[in-house]
Amino acid sequence: VPNAVLMAIEGTDASAHDLAAAVSGLRSRADATDYRRFARLGAVIVWCEGAEGDRRVTAWSNPSARMAMPARALRACLACLRER
Repeated sequence: VPNAVLMAIEGTDASAHDLAAAVSGLRSRADATDYRRFARLGAVIVWCEGAEGDRRVTAWSNPSARMAMPARALRACLACLRER
């Protein structure tokens, strides 16, 4: 089953969080211990309640996931989080 991690942050812009660096660090730790766990991660979503519109949420999709997060499902999650 595809899965995602949701990170809730404070601020006014979800893209201000360095998502690429966070995923890179996570992947480095996974490579050092157990890559199979990283391969189960379908996506990471960053949500910023204090932001508005498109600045409220951003995401990274794992292209190497064993069970990729379907693009349509990820778009639906992002749309819901933009409206909350």
